[in-house]
Amino acid sequence: MTLVYYADMPQKEVAKRMGITLNALEGILKRARKWMIKRYKDQYDRLHDI
Repeated sequence: MTLVYYADMPQKEVAKRMGITLNALEGILKRARKWMIKRYKDQYDRLHDI
């Protein structure tokens, strides 16, 4: 996630560096986003209720 979203590196390049397919990387990113939403949803909602 860091390389894709913060370092703004293309997903294709990240997958190549990790030695995995682009589809595998997309699956990893999808699961990571899902985990982050589940883990931090309450905090996000509280911040935006102000």
